[in-house]
Amino acid sequence: MDKEITLRKASIKDTQTVFNLILELAEHEKSLNKVIATPDNLKDYLFVDNAIFEVVLAEMNHHAVGFALFFQNFSTVLGRPGIFIEALFVKAEYQRKGIGRQLMAYIANYANKRDFLRVEWAVFEWNTSAIEFYEKIGGQLNQTLKIFRLPKENIATLI
Repeated sequence: MDKEITLRKASIKDTQTVFNLILELAEHEKSLNKVIATPDNLKDYLFVDNAIFEVVLAEMNHHAVGFALFFQNFSTVLGRPGIFIEALFVKAEYQRKGIGRQLMAYIANYANKRDFLRVEWAVFEWNTSAIEFYEKIGGQLNQTLKIFRLPKENIATLI
């Protein structure tokens, strides 16, 4: 019989687990061929003083079934920090069990305790199930913003 889901902050011993979940997410997003992350560089950024992001793991029976990777951002207009969720993923066989909602609630609680004013994330247009989930929990689509990205090969052109 399955136990309930537990959430916890990832530790250095979870490096390979986090990396494996990232690979599963990339496969789901049809971008596995673009992954250049490694367990070692996760350690370099996640498990150090002044880490630039955090990971929370969702576990069932001591096995990781999902994760969220997030970091602080700042709103110039609000003059306050917030959270940006870079990744939220629940393995297919564990979806629709409330795990995604629990991960979002963990992050919302994190933001609320620090008096942050918002939590933001991006979602692919084709991911209709995620969009429906986000709308169901109260997420609001910002119709006026488009996300731009300056990839590594273009960064050098500005230097």
